[in-house]
Amino acid sequence: MSLLPILLIGVLFGLAMDYQVFLVTRMREEYVHGAAPGSWWPPR
Repeated sequence: MSLLPILLIGVLFGLAMDYQVFLVTRMREEYVHGAAPGSWWPPR
């Protein structure tokens, strides 16, 4: 049995979680500095 699929899924899951943390942090920074929720959509 190969270990490659397990390692690949683990790495991809870790990258996805890291990306989500960056997105949520960015949204929180915008909110704390006065941006209204959803003010970035629709794009202008």
